[in-house]
Amino acid sequence: MDTGNRTYYELGSWKFCCWQCGRTDRKSSQAYKNWQGFYTCDLCWEMRNQQDLIRAVPDPVAPPWVQRCGPCCGTCGDTPPTRVLDSEFVDETSLG
Repeated sequence: MDTGNRTYYELGSWKFCCWQCGRTDRKSSQAYKNWQGFYTCDLCWEMRNQQDLIRAVPDPVAPPWVQRCGPCCGTCGDTPPTRVLDSEFVDETSLG
């Protein structure tokens, strides 16, 4: 019902103030509830972005399996070999 003048009587409706733009020339029957829970006019209403509802797949934090280091060949005792990463060697075989 568009009468041109927004000061008409509508049974069960009242004038409301748009939360976003502050317009007061709309009736409560023409209000839209946005995704934040506020009532807005038809010009300010916006749909919620669908990217807000996407849940990320969690990355596995723990390794799939672990084990304790066994005894070495007897050359290093009971402690596992240590790796010095600050050295000039960069390949995996020269680190151990």
